[in-house]
Amino acid sequence: MVAWIAGLIAMLGVLIAYFQWLTAHQRIIMDLFEERVGVINEIEESIRLGLDEESKGRQRAFYRFVMAERRARFLFGEDVLIALKELREAFAAINALGPGSPPHVAGSEKLTDFLAADGTQLFAPYVRMDQTMPSLWRPF
Repeated sequence: MVAWIAGLIAMLGVLIAYFQWLTAHQRIIMDLFEERVGVINEIEESIRLGLDEESKGRQRAFYRFVMAERRARFLFGEDVLIALKELREAFAAINALGPGSPPHVAGSEKLTDFLAADGTQLFAPYVRMDQTMPSLWRPF
């Protein structure tokens, strides 16, 4: 009788540990999602500011972009990092323009296209929440 109760308590402990693992796993997925969306928003906002602002504002926007790109290093795959490098180069070309220069000269097409559609296609696989919720009794 005592062995049966001890076994039941052990199984209950294992069940509780499993549910804690399941909750922690889902929390990690949500934290990663939130961090990625934050970086994406920062990148898009810095590009908008870089296209709209005057020369001094473009420099601040470029700095924001570079900092967001730095945060993206460990959150996204190689495809995103290569695209962000190309965007940084286009952004730098706009940023190198002298005071009073219109921002819509060199490199602005790439940034504008990114805001219009390319960014959505680039980041979609990383923020799409299409994984299925695991069953209560099996984790995968």
